[in-house]
Amino acid sequence: MSAISGKDVIIPCQTEGYPPPSITWRKAQGSSVGNYQNLMVGSNLHQLPNSSLLLTSVTKEAQGKYLCEATNGIGAGLSKVIQVNVYAPPQFTADHENVSVGTGGSATLRCPVTGDQPMEVKWYKEGHTINGNYRYSLRESSVGIGGRRVSIGGDVSTDGALRVFQLVVSSVSREDRGEYSCSVKNAHGQAMRTLLLLVQEPPDLPRSLRVVEKSSRSLKLAWNPPMDGNSPITKYSLKYSKQDDGWYKQSSKKMDLSRGSNDNSVRDQDLMVGGSATEILVEGLIPAQQYLFTMFAHNAIGTSRPSEALQVSTKGEAPGGPPHSVKAIPLSSRSLEVHWAPPDSSLQHGEINAYMVGYKQAGFPSEEYEFEKIELSTSVLSSTELLITTSPASSAPPLCCTFIIKKLLPYTAYQVVVKAVNSEGIGPPSAVASATTKEDAPSAAPPGVKCSPMTAHSILVTWDDLPPSHARGKLLGYRVRYSPQNKVISKGETTSSVNVALRNLQPFTNYSIQITSFTLIGDGPYSDHIICTTEEDVPSAPGGLKAWTLGRDAIVVSWKPPPRPNGIITSYTIITITTAGFPKKSVVRGVILRHTVNLAHGGGNVQVKVSASTSVGEGPFSTPITVATTDTVPGRIISWGGIQAVHWKTDVILHCEMIGDPTPSRVWLRDGVPTTKNTDRRISSYPDGNLIVRDVKKDDSANYSCNAENIHGKDSITYVLQVQVPPDPPIVHATQSGSTSLTVSWKTGFNGGSPLLGLTISYKRKYGEWQEATVPPTLSSHQIQGLVCGNHYHLYVKAFNKVGEGRASESIHAQTAGGVPLLRDHAATVTSNTTWASINMVEWNDGGCPITHYTVAFKQVGTDSWILVSEREDGSLPVKLIGLRPSSSYIVRVTAHNSAGSIAQDYPFSTTALHGELSAPALVGNNVHLTDVRIILPILASSLAFLASIVTVCVCVKKKTPKPHKLPTASNNNDTKSSHGENIKQSEQLYGTIKKSPHQDYPTFDRIPEYSEDIYPYATFQLNNQQQNRSRHQPPSIYNNYQPIPYKEAYRQPGSKNNDPYGKVGVRGRHPTPCPRSIKSESEEYDTYGSDSETEQPVSSRTESSNQLDHDRPHLPHHRI
Repeated sequence: MSAISGKDVIIPCQTEGYPPPSITWRKAQGSSVGNYQNLMVGSNLHQLPNSSLLLTSVTKEAQGKYLCEATNGIGAGLSKVIQVNVYAPPQFTADHENVSVGTGGSATLRCPVTGDQPMEVKWYKEGHTINGNYRYSLRESSVGIGGRRVSIGGDVSTDGALRVFQLVVSSVSREDRGEYSCSVKNAHGQAMRTLLLLVQEPPDLPRSLRVVEKSSRSLKLAWNPPMDGNSPITKYSLKYSKQDDGWYKQSSKKMDLSRGSNDNSVRDQDLMVGGSATEILVEGLIPAQQYLFTMFAHNAIGTSRPSEALQVSTKGEAPGGPPHSVKAIPLSSRSLEVHWAPPDSSLQHGEINAYMVGYKQAGFPSEEYEFEKIELSTSVLSSTELLITTSPASSAPPLCCTFIIKKLLPYTAYQVVVKAVNSEGIGPPSAVASATTKEDAPSAAPPGVKCSPMTAHSILVTWDDLPPSHARGKLLGYRVRYSPQNKVISKGETTSSVNVALRNLQPFTNYSIQITSFTLIGDGPYSDHIICTTEEDVPSAPGGLKAWTLGRDAIVVSWKPPPRPNGIITSYTIITITTAGFPKKSVVRGVILRHTVNLAHGGGNVQVKVSASTSVGEGPFSTPITVATTDTVPGRIISWGGIQAVHWKTDVILHCEMIGDPTPSRVWLRDGVPTTKNTDRRISSYPDGNLIVRDVKKDDSANYSCNAENIHGKDSITYVLQVQVPPDPPIVHATQSGSTSLTVSWKTGFNGGSPLLGLTISYKRKYGEWQEATVPPTLSSHQIQGLVCGNHYHLYVKAFNKVGEGRASESIHAQTAGGVPLLRDHAATVTSNTTWASINMVEWNDGGCPITHYTVAFKQVGTDSWILVSEREDGSLPVKLIGLRPSSSYIVRVTAHNSAGSIAQDYPFSTTALHGELSAPALVGNNVHLTDVRIILPILASSLAFLASIVTVCVCVKKKTPKPHKLPTASNNNDTKSSHGENIKQSEQLYGTIKKSPHQDYPTFDRIPEYSEDIYPYATFQLNNQQQNRSRHQPPSIYNNYQPIPYKEAYRQPGSKNNDPYGKVGVRGRHPTPCPRSIKSESEEYDTYGSDSETEQPVSSRTESSNQLDHDRPHLPHHRI
């Protein structure tokens, strides 16, 4: 029998006999036939219950003769020899290998394989069979056998156990890189091996060469490692020169050079670093000198192209003296106004172009100063933060500047210092000026709030002092707000101490208490609610009393609990006095509300009164009533009706306990209709007289009456069942919007039968997290503050009572005031000379939201690389560009950012020529001028050809003679109709064969018409002109992080105000979807732009197209050409 290497095989040996024979397995050893040895059961050798032999994961060693012997002690045993042959499919020693080779070299791809012969091999590249090619050759070798060449895809001989198939690729180029695979198969299986050919090249040029540290005599440069060309980078070399010199190298393998080196000693030296470095320190430079740097990368293959040149200037020397006459004046609770004078002119060491204002809290010696940089400009005399003033001529130095430090802590002492800055560095700090910010309202609630009952009518509340860090001013006192729990109406107390006694409270009542503190500016936040209960008191009299006769010698008394229990009722006292003057006192437990009194001395008229008791004592008696005893017992009800308020989704039991002789009949009515006629299974009555309403709903609110009657009399009680439910959702709309606030108004509906306890306003910024604000029920509007300017918000309102929270109102969408910055006229914005330009951004409009920062980049016309030169918060100061080329054209791009978005504007300008010459003509391409002959000749030739075409057309029209007009005949009409019908058929066939793929979505073009009547006499396919216009205003930039534009803004002009109804107040429902572009016939044009789901597939149904007209959606602007 046969087996495949690596698979399991079962060698059968079935025997019969009695007693059952025992089986022994042996295997032949070596080539001798009779040399068998017993087999030992192991991890890959098992004898099955049916005596068969299981070999697992067989190998070549398992091949051979197997002897099965059966004996049962009776007669001679039996034996059987089975020959097992093991065949091996192809198997590689490894499934994957990477091979590297340099360009122009020869690559050898190897596939070592084991398995039975013969084998067939095929080679593939990227899944495609390798056909004959003069650069490909296939070789095959085996252990102990020399290599030989064979044809690609041919059969291989059976020599050797390990075969090595080789694909040799000569003259390797970049196109040869990729994934190769060899597939080997024989009669028993197939295997495949993957090889990745990496073509090695010189490295790419280093990217983003930049300055990370700068001083007056040294520079530290950094760069991004380039692609290594599949060969490790071994080193980097730096080449640089002064701007007015030719290139020279600084040759030294040491990274740090001696500071004392002069310019002549380094002119002929190299500066190199290892291949793993990303920084290099260049020393021995000249202060305030402009240099050009270029970086090269090296590997074993060669040297890269030079990096983009970096132009940088070294620093000079920092100012040697500090500013003086520094003063700090409190301006508000969060700001200080700082005044100072510049350093002495002898210590300025150049023009002062900025100041560093540092501040920190006083009393913290180890705390570091936090500095803000204020740049100066001769063209800017004042701004919102920086004021430059000049004192009258005097011996005192003039004051320089005023700066407002913002975002400080209220009522906090600060220390302020000022440093001067010039183009060379930062000078020493000034003398310290001290000031304290103004007061503000407290920022936190008083801590440690506790309460304890004093009496049944008073509670003592205590708390800890508010820490000064949270008081934010001189603390004037505390306010205490309290009310019975779950009650809206609250009272207040004001005190200057840290405790207060609340008096005139109700006994045995839970009170909710909050504490706040206040300064001259206002109140701080209230503390969390704490609950405290007053002590018990004697109760009031029972709320009702009735008594009925049970015969001559007994009465039954029933009463209601006291309306003001003032504690836990422990007992009731019943006093009865007969006509004969015999009083009787009965005491029952506090949970019992009726009692039968036996009259030992006869009846007559009996006076009854009842009182209630708590642990404090007995309360007053109820008003006495008189009952006459009789021989008959009329039908009476001893239960009490009245108003019963319950929460929805609970079970309610209405009691109706009767007396009478004979036993009265009982009937329950719901609003006058017997409950026996009610088909609602939730309402049922029981033999004890109780009526049960299960899982009550709002509609179960009604009058439920119990009537009892016998031959001697009748009685009735009525329950007014009030089912309390969560309140209805309010009607909400946004009434006012500010830059950081929204005012929401609402009108509450049905309160659910229980007073409202408050409302919850839920709101979130688009793509933000939900936030909540809780307001008291007495308000009908609320201003949400702390929002982000110019952003869309979703919000809804829920009302809640003691039953729970009601359903949410309809979600509304509102937008805070403001928008993206507005574009401004670029006239007189950029000024330039030969090698310098200045961009002034003072007149930018913030669009209603404060501009957070500006980014400025520029490029030379004809190039693609933008150079980011500034990213600053202050737009009032100009941005300077230096080191420009004379007589060249440039584009400056200024992008203004605020919380609503960003807007960019390009400003073209040209530098002047040297020696007062005119600027160079405008460029139309890279180094191609309008005056270039390559531009003038094509323009001139095109103009002449156009004029010749016009003359030819005029001559032809003039010479053409009109043909006589023929009246149409019947035949002609028939021909015309026939031709017209044929044209219709052809056009229907033409457009009927156009199929629309259900897996494509064209957001900017209408679909191809489906029927001949859909063809319009004018071209109606749409182009996204708005997007093209946006591209002209805002070309892509490598330095600006543009925010993603939602689908609703795709047709918005740059800088336009957001007019999307989705952001307007009062828009309801789901996210809006744009309507069809125009209303046409039922074969409406189809457009999936702006659908609710970007993954929706287009639908060509006419019905769906026409149904879109019913949607209340905005029409997007469109153009037809």
